[in-house]
Amino acid sequence: MEQPENLRLLRSMAVALPLTPDPVEALATGFRLPRRELAARLAGLREEGVLLGFWGEPNPALAGTETRFGGTGVLRWAGRLESGELLESRTDLNAGANTTVFLKAGTPPIVEEGDALLHPDQDRTCQIEQFPLPRQPLQAVEERMAAALSVPLSFDGGTDLWEQAGSAAGCTAGEAVMVIRRLVVNRHWRRLAAKLNLGRAGWLGCGVARWEMDTATARQAGAALAALRCTGDVWIEEGALAGLFIARREDEGRKAAAEVARQWGRPVARWDSLMLEQ
Repeated sequence: MEQPENLRLLRSMAVALPLTPDPVEALATGFRLPRRELAARLAGLREEGVLLGFWGEPNPALAGTETRFGGTGVLRWAGRLESGELLESRTDLNAGANTTVFLKAGTPPIVEEGDALLHPDQDRTCQIEQFPLPRQPLQAVEERMAAALSVPLSFDGGTDLWEQAGSAAGCTAGEAVMVIRRLVVNRHWRRLAAKLNLGRAGWLGCGVARWEMDTATARQAGAALAALRCTGDVWIEEGALAGLFIARREDEGRKAAAEVARQWGRPVARWDSLMLEQ
């Protein structure tokens, strides 16, 4: 799993899968590998419990959608604190109103290390727009596809991906790719992507940092925190700003949070190491 090409492959698939006639072939071409070899790598990653499958990531910026910890909704990520407590981040598509204050929602599998973790993030897809996006009505087949891919669907590189998706949603492979494309283009989904167990993949330096500050200050500081490469979720709690730091090497997330604290002149009020599981 330490092979650099495997790490880059995982990051690429977690950002998005290509909506081409054969996504596995497109990935293989991009990584200059024979399709058969890439399919074998995917099978190995699945057997190791690293590759959980592929899913349609719901867009947390949609009107009537709320991102929260625990409760109901689509599971975005889950991890265990050192205490053994399970922390789950969920997107509730039927909350009715956006009431939680999340500035960024995501778990990017960062491959950089050290100072590069604090560089600006060029991928802005995880940041949540200030104003909720209008929700487009879904056709029946789109509803079925959104429900079927709200959980990871097993990713078998030896089988046509669109056939697998179509079978899960009750449509043909040709219909599946068109339906998925509409869900992404209409922004009901952020992306069609691989779902990973980052802990098993070797991301061992993750954790949650909290700073005590008032809401107005937290909004300004949170926007800066959300723009960093190493942060996943960034949210405002009562009297605090919190951020999920994602890093591969042990203690690197904590060090990144400490460097942010040094630059801000505000100490980290609390750090909780987190082992991401999905």
